[in-house]
Amino acid sequence: MQKRDTVVGHNATLRLLRSALVGRHMPELGRILDVAAFLLGAEFTRDVELPVGSRVDALPPFVDG
Repeated sequence: MQKRDTVVGHNATLRLLRSALVGRHMPELGRILDVAAFLLGAEFTRDVELPVGSRVDALPPFVDG
């Protein structure tokens, strides 16, 4: 898969980042991001109201947990 960067403004939340990714790049990604967890630095979260930093990792659900 090709790496793509998505830029959002200051004070953007995970919800806004998710919308930008789905709207601009990959509409089918929405189903995965709806159930994904995220790493913001060293913090593991599912709270989409948290502000994003310079890097966000999306972790899709795994079969066994």
